[in-house]
Amino acid sequence: MFKAMNKKFLLLDRDGVINVERKNYVLNWDEFRFKNDFISNAARLAEMFKYILIVTNQRCVGKGLITLLDLDEIHDKMIADIEMVGGRVNKVYSATGISDLDLRRKPNTGMMDQIKKDFPDFLPELAIMVGNRQSDMKFAKRCGICAVHYTENNTEEKISSNLWDFSIPDWFNFNYKNLNK
Repeated sequence: MFKAMNKKFLLLDRDGVINVERKNYVLNWDEFRFKNDFISNAARLAEMFKYILIVTNQRCVGKGLITLLDLDEIHDKMIADIEMVGGRVNKVYSATGISDLDLRRKPNTGMMDQIKKDFPDFLPELAIMVGNRQSDMKFAKRCGICAVHYTENNTEEKISSNLWDFSIPDWFNFNYKNLNK
């Protein structure tokens, strides 16, 4: 049985989970919009987990639409705003390659390999991955961690329930009692 009290690591997808997903890429800070339910719950998440990590596919860098420096600036401002409301992000991992064969790109496990190097106390049973895409759920399964499908009242991508352990419609419903399949 899932016991969030024992979880130390919260892994988050970015687009569609932390910020409003766009049809096109977020190429600058002016295009980044927090999801209201995330920013309203950022402090509570920081209390619940020792580590909060973002694992995000950002093909826009590999396509040359923005530089890695531009992406880092977006993430730095995102983290600063999260901290202003009492939240926290310990580290952001970005897969910037174009090919789905890129080992860092979700659902491949390259970003998890880096997390394990950066956080020696990481254990799969101590982690939760929240995402809104099939690639997020496959990433979690391949890494052996709990997969939570963020559905935003079923407006996101439909994902077979065999790929996720729990589903939440919004961040207000992310708590130990309301996680259910």
